[in-house]
Formats: sequence, C-alpha cells, structure tokens
Amino acid sequence: MNTRRWSRVRRAAALLLAAACLACGAVWYFACRTFPASALQHWPISSQILDINGTVLRQGLAANDTRCYPVALSNMGAWTARALLAAEDRRFFAHHGVDGWALARAAFLNARLGRVASGGSTLSMQVMRMAVPRRRTIRAKLIEALHAVVLETRCTKNNIIELHLNRASFGGNLVGIEAASRQYFGKAAQDLSLGESALLIGLLQAPTRLRPDRHLARARERRDYVFTRMRAVGMISEAERIAAAQQPLVIRATPAVALAPHFCNFMLERQVVAARSGSVRTTLDTRLQQLVGATVATYTSAMAHAGVHGCAVVVLDVRTGALAAMLGAPRFADAAHAGQVNCALAPRSPGSALKPFVYAMAFEQGLLTPATVLQDAPMQFGTYEPENFTKDFHGPVSVQEALALSLNIPAVQVAQQLGPTRVVNWLQACGISTLTRPVATYGLGTVLGACEVTLLELANAYACLARGGLYLPVRLNADEPSSTGTRLLSPEACWLVSAILGDSQRANNDGLAIPGTHMPRIAWKTGTSSGLRDAWTVAYNPDWVVAVWCGNADGAAAHSLIGYQRAAPIAFDIFQQLYTGAADAAPWFMQPAGITSRLVCAHSGLPACPTCPRNLTSWCIAGISDPRPCATHSRTAAPAAPLRILSPARDITYHLHNDRAPGDNTLVLRADATGSQDLHWFVDDIWLGVSAPNAALHWPLQRGPHVIACADTRGHTDALRITVE
Repeated sequence: MNTRRWSRVRRAAALLLAAACLACGAVWYFACRTFPASALQHWPISSQILDINGTVLRQGLAANDTRCYPVALSNMGAWTARALLAAEDRRFFAHHGVDGWALARAAFLNARLGRVASGGSTLSMQVMRMAVPRRRTIRAKLIEALHAVVLETRCTKNNIIELHLNRASFGGNLVGIEAASRQYFGKAAQDLSLGESALLIGLLQAPTRLRPDRHLARARERRDYVFTRMRAVGMISEAERIAAAQQPLVIRATPAVALAPHFCNFMLERQVVAARSGSVRTTLDTRLQQLVGATVATYTSAMAHAGVHGCAVVVLDVRTGALAAMLGAPRFADAAHAGQVNCALAPRSPGSALKPFVYAMAFEQGLLTPATVLQDAPMQFGTYEPENFTKDFHGPVSVQEALALSLNIPAVQVAQQLGPTRVVNWLQACGISTLTRPVATYGLGTVLGACEVTLLELANAYACLARGGLYLPVRLNADEPSSTGTRLLSPEACWLVSAILGDSQRANNDGLAIPGTHMPRIAWKTGTSSGLRDAWTVAYNPDWVVAVWCGNADGAAAHSLIGYQRAAPIAFDIFQQLYTGAADAAPWFMQPAGITSRLVCAHSGLPACPTCPRNLTSWCIAGISDPRPCATHSRTAAPAAPLRILSPARDITYHLHNDRAPGDNTLVLRADATGSQDLHWFVDDIWLGVSAPNAALHWPLQRGPHVIACADTRGHTDALRITVE
C-alpha cells in the first residue's frame, strides 16, 4: 500500500473513531440527562406505626394502595440476597449494568423457541424498569440498559440489591421483601429461613401466578428451582438444599391492626405519622399496653352490671413525658357501647381532680401551708353556693385535711384567694386545651369541675406535679428528643401537694383496699363529676402517672360512678403491677431544699405565739410561706374580730346534772358577728345548726372534751374548747 493510500485510510479511521466517540458521548449524555434520579428517590412507603421496641402496631397502605416497608439490606435476612443473585443475575458482580453474555443467551433462546422466554435483564436493568415502568419494547430495553450503566456509576452493588428487593412486586399489592415476608410468613424479613427466602425470590418470575396463599404447589416448585440455582453457583451445599426443601412452609399473615387501635388512630389524627405514607417508632410500650388492657378486662363485668360500659386509661413516663399506654375503651369492637370512641381524648367534667393544682398554686404564692386552717361551712360566693359531695360540713379543717378529704368549700375559698383568671390561665399553661371559653363562664366552680378536660391532658398536668413543677408536652415519637420543659410551679409547692396526696391513711379513710402488700407508695386523687357521670383517679410517683376514667361514652349516669369506688381500684391495680415483686424499690419524692418545718398553732395553722394553747409541727416553704404569727392567741393588740363566740366561755369545765331530764342539760351557744345574718355552729366538726348573730342556739351537753366552732357565710370563724364532766 502506497503512502498516499495509507494516509487516506488512517484519516478515515480517525474520522470513524471520532464519530464513534462523539456518538458514545452523545449516548452517554442522553443517558445521564434522562436518568430518572427523582424516581429512584421516590418510594411507595406505607404507613407503619411501631411501638418503642419496634413491634408493629399498625400497617397501612401507600398512596397507590400498595403495602411497602423498605428496610436496609442488612435487615433482609441471611439468604435473601444470595437467592436473588442465583435466580436472577448470577454474574451481577462481574458486569457494569449490562450483561452481554446474558443478552446473547436470551436472544439465542428466544430465536430458537420463537417466543420471548428470557429477557437477559440484569438486576440493575430491573431496578430501572421498576422505577420507571415502560411498555416492553426494544427501545424501552435500550433505555433501561443505558440507565442501568449510569446506575452502576452512582450506586454500590449492595445499594442496587437493596433497591431491587425493596421495589420488587411479590403479588397482590405487596411491594418489597419486608411486606411479602410479613404477609406470607408473619415475620420480619431478617428472620426468613433459607426455604422461605427462596420461595419469596421465586415469586419474582410471576408474582400473581405463584402467590403462595393461592398456589402453594406452584410456589414450592419455583422455590425448588431457586434451590437448584443456588446449589449450581455454590451458594448452598447439597445438604443445605435437602434440609431446606424438607422444612414445612406455613403461610400465615400478620393482621393489619393488632394492638392499641385507639392509640394508632390518635397518632394518625395528630399527624405524627402520615395517614398514607411514612413510619414512626412511637413511645407506646406494648407490654404496658397489654397489662392495662388485661387489668381493665378484669373489671368490665362488674362495671357492666353497674351500668358502666366505658373505661379509659393513660400511662405516662414522668421523666420524659412519653405516652407509654393508652386505652380508649375496654373493647374497641364493642359497637353497642361506642367502643371505637377514644374516651381518653373525650372532654369530660373532672370533678375534684383539679383541686391539687389550686392548692399547689396557693403554696407557691405563700398563701397557705398544709397546716393553715380553712372553714368547711355553708358559704356563699356571690350567687355561687357550693356544697360538699357528702352534703355535710366539717367546720375548721387544715389544708391537709381539706385536700385529703377533697372538701369542696375550702377549695373554693382557696380559688377565690387566687382568682379565677389565675387558676384558668395556669391550667391552660399546663396543657389543658379544652378551656376555650371566657374565664367568667367557669368562675370559682373550675376547681370543682365546672369545666371539661381530657384524661390525657389531665394525666400530663399531674406529671407536671410529679416532675416538681416542670411542664413537658406529651411525647409521642420515640426518636424525637424530649422538650426542655417550662417551669410552672416550684419543687417545694409540688412536694407539699404530693406529701398530702401520698398519705397512706387516705385510702383507709375512703374505705379503699390497696391491693396486696407490694403496693409502692403513690400520690393519688379522685374526682366525681356532678350527676355521677364521670369517675376519675390519677395516681403518680416519680416514675409513672396512671390516670383512669370510668363512665359511659354517651354521658349516661350511674350510681357507682364515684372516683374512689370505680376508678381508684383500677389505678391501684395497674400501679401495683408496674412494680410487681419490687415495690420497695419504687422511688418517692425527695424533699426539696426549700422545705422546712415550723411550730404552728393547732387552731389557726399560723406560726405559734407563746399564748397558743396547743401547737404542732408542720411543713412550710422557707421565705415564701406566710410568716405572720397566730393572731387568735396573740397578746398583742389586734382589731376586733368580725366574729366572736360569746357563749360558752373558753376552756371551761361544765358538769352534767343527773337529776335533770336529758333535754334540760343544754348549753347556750351565742356569737356576735358584724354584718352577718346566718351563723353556722359545729361541735367536734359536726354541723349543729344555724343561728342569727347574738341569738341563742341550744346544744345538749355530752361528756368529754369538745371543740365548738362558729362560722359565717363569708368565711369568718371562731372556735373554743370546753370539757363536760
């Protein structure tokens, strides 16, 4: 070949090479430019609600009504990826997205059979087809091949396997190995055996025709083919193949809704997890949820006989604010009694359950101490005239007695000192969202339940007390950090309330039987709404808050709907089981540094002066509690009392005359009161009757020491002691 001709050949070859390079560059540019990166990032993820330990509470559907729960390759089981490679792309780690040998083999087989028997697609090409489905044409095949090559430059081989197993169809509306594993075997993919993995991978050839819940024989036959491929490429031994083939296949599906239906609905309503897409690990503890459900179940028969069909329970973790258990009704499927209504979220009258917060606020302001004496006597507050649940009166009582016995009139006196606006504003700051009306519509009756609260928000308000006055919103998502909180009360004020509510003698006074000998020390408060429609109990310690509501979803009343009779036993029972066998290890509240003790007058509850006849030691908040000494017995000059007992004389001993008729042994009671009309008299905390100022009321003498007290409707009081022999 001469030089000129050789030169022309070289120029032609160079032009061809350049053209080829330009063509390849154009193709590569086209492949990169049209690569559907956004489609790969979009997942048909179904909603999934998990408990704090990862237990599935509910599985939902994705936007296209599929069930898909993507998981990492490391959570797909030991055999799944190997079965996939053996059955679908054994040269996966040797090619770069397109397997030329597989394509040639597929072309030869299809030509020989006269039909499409093999596509020669690699896993990478299949991933691209799953991301952007197209009609099965040669053009579509070429685009998938180009995009598969690009995919291999952007993802690792393991990433591609993970993409494939999370996007592949496994029959029906199942997408991904995790959804298939749960549907067909009732387990997570990471727990699949060799035989189960091979069966699921076998479905990929024809997901509908091979569905094991409909065509088990076909699915088993395809599984055996996967075994053969795994054996041929050396992924399993013959012994492993035989053993796996002999294992029985049990098809059992996991129910879509199994646990805590009220809680799951609540999560969807609050949009903590999206209704059609997304997953969340919640704070709910399945063990506690089952404990609560089983405990309530033991009471449902007795409640039903008493006309009570509803019960709701909330358990909160004090330290984090996490909602650990929520029961909205005894039976979700009980349509006759509105079982699907979540009564833990229903606004209801709390009765006396708000009283502890009013006393805590008064302690915080220094207005009261546990020893401060209040009057439990008939009183009017404007047009409002409260009365006790038991319709009787106790006369002068300490704050500790008033709160422990849940007396109404003293609580209203305290609310009056604070002011209704301050009370309502504090409750709103503590998360009670149902107080939406003007303050004037609630008035002083707020403290007695003239408002509505939900069980969940009431429980969280008590958690604020248990936390020493630090408010945290209820925590629902276990993977989100807890709030830093807002201080609403001092630790000292909360400690005083908890000490009163944690007195074990209160249960005996109310006739309650605390279950067993392993009951941890708890603080607790009951509530009963007007008309006997709602019974409440909230119990707490530094670990837990257990709140119980009993009633009927339609608001029907029942005679047994009294807090300490109906709700308290359930709360106690649950709390006992939280510390089964370890009640002594349950914590109690540490005394804050600001709590101190002082000597107070037994009659007034104020710091004792030298002339006070009887004193006792009581807790107070250093530098906060009212330091003024007892004015009742002080020798210092004092203004005239607005109410003063004139008869009998103080500290006098009277003698019964045995020769007189019983009705003639009487003592005249008389008092002077400025601006009052009705005076109420009490002997030994028992209401005796009413007199006008300076009018006589006769009391039949009885042997023994006695305390005689008088109170007017404005809260003014006087008291003295006598002895009858």
